[in-house]
Amino acid sequence: MLAKKYRLPIQFLPKKEGRVIRTPFFSIKIFPNPESPYPRYGVIISKKVFSRASARNNLKRTIFSKLEPRKSKDAGDFLIIANPAVGKLEQEEILRKLEEVLNKLPSGK
Repeated sequence: MLAKKYRLPIQFLPKKEGRVIRTPFFSIKIFPNPESPYPRYGVIISKKVFSRASARNNLKRTIFSKLEPRKSKDAGDFLIIANPAVGKLEQEEILRKLEEVLNKLPSGK
C-alpha cells in the first residue's frame, strides 16, 4: 500500500485545474505541486465501474500497489479516475492498461 505522504487528498482537487490524459479506460489529471518534494497520487472509482464497494476498494488497492514503485519517478499531483469500461476487464488486463497510461505520464525531478 502507498504511504500516506504519497496520497493525494482528493476532496480539495475539484477547485484546481490541471492537465488531463484520457484513454478509454482511465483519465489522469495532473496538477503541479511546487510545495511538495514528492509526488502524490489519488484514485477515484465510481459506482458506474463496480457497484459493490468491496470491488471498488480492491481495485483501488491494486492501483495503489502498482504506483508504489513509481513514487520517485513522477513530479506533481496525479488523480487517476477509472472509466466505466474498466468494469468489463479482468484484473491482469486492468493492470496492463494502467501501465500503458502511467508510461504516458511526464517524468520529472
